[in-house]
Amino acid sequence: TRPAAGVDRLAAATARSRRAMAGRAEGSPLDDAGPVARAADAALREWRKLRSDADGVPAYVLLSNRQLEGIAAAMPADERALLACDGIGPTKLERYGEDILAVLASVRE
Repeated sequence: TRPAAGVDRLAAATARSRRAMAGRAEGSPLDDAGPVARAADAALREWRKLRSDADGVPAYVLLSNRQLEGIAAAMPADERALLACDGIGPTKLERYGEDILAVLASVRE
């Protein structure tokens, strides 16, 4: 006999969840970060929430939590350094770069 369709969906969801958790096993870029990087992460998450609400898109469309953590840990001070961060390419740099750098600058002050 064949398992019910719901069982197949549950098995697929469980497999996706396990893969997602395996990706997190490496730890957060903030694991060894100091208070400034942690404050930057919190400020970036707040900015992302406001921006995603204004744009009418889910927050993860802008940047993932892990990408925000990487940016906060790196604390880039200019566009070139921000472009080196995971998740930031030319398009996101153009759309969000100025805002992200302003958030990081406000945390540094």
